[in-house]
Amino acid sequence: MGRSILQKANTDGSTITFPLGRIRNNPGDGTGTPLDEQSYGDMHQFFDMLMYRAGLVHNGLPENDANGYQFNDALDRLMRMFIIVNNADPGAFGVTVGRMPTLYSIYAGPTPGFRSGTVFPGDYDGAFIVVKCKNIDGITLTPDGTDTIDGVAAPISLAMNETVELVWDADNTDWIIKTEQKVRTKIIEIGGWDMDSSALLNVAHGLTASKIRSVRAMVRDDIGNYYTPIMTIVGNSPVGGGTVYWDSTNISLRRFSNAEGANIYAGSVVSAFDNASYSSTLINRGFITIEYAP
Repeated sequence: MGRSILQKANTDGSTITFPLGRIRNNPGDGTGTPLDEQSYGDMHQFFDMLMYRAGLVHNGLPENDANGYQFNDALDRLMRMFIIVNNADPGAFGVTVGRMPTLYSIYAGPTPGFRSGTVFPGDYDGAFIVVKCKNIDGITLTPDGTDTIDGVAAPISLAMNETVELVWDADNTDWIIKTEQKVRTKIIEIGGWDMDSSALLNVAHGLTASKIRSVRAMVRDDIGNYYTPIMTIVGNSPVGGGTVYWDSTNISLRRFSNAEGANIYAGSVVSAFDNASYSSTLINRGFITIEYAP
């Protein structure tokens, strides 16, 4: 909890120029802002906590070109807790999440982003790191040493454009994935599919099947007039679509035939996709959206 300027003794109140108040000079009668702990204690606490959270140890020397600028280094390090792993950096495939560094050399200038290496948010409860993957091949985040990520001593994977925030639980030496990151999304192109001739298409998902929570598939007709979920019934007179399921390797998309539609819906039914409007293999037939646990 910090102390504002206006909570300190002998300060000037809020003005248009200084809306948060202002430290007052001493005109010689003792009415100036005192040089005491109340006025300057929080300032020193701020810089010491900045160093602590950045995992740096004071060198005990004045800040200058010869000795270095440790406070600037600490601020710079904490700013880099928001990590972008950039596709422009060759070999940027892995990041290790560690604690209390003795060396910090992960930054890969001049291109904003990071190469493979270790990032250290600091060994204190609530330390955090936000990682955004801009690498087309994806990246892995690996816990350092005996630490864990969400209770598991194994790496997690991020695909292109995925972001994850990890928060340090010092009591359990565990990096907790924030709640909103518990379910991630992966979108895959279906690719070419002649739905008129082929009822089934398998598309590799590249995930652990047991971690998949839901799958949706959207397909388009050949000329792009209609975009329709494959699991659908259209109109007052039912028009059958298809179904989606998965195994350890593939997402399986299956469209109903006209005959199957009639049997399933027990009426005068046709298939939405078993026709020439969905026959081209020269287009991307649509997209599969997968929600999965990390």
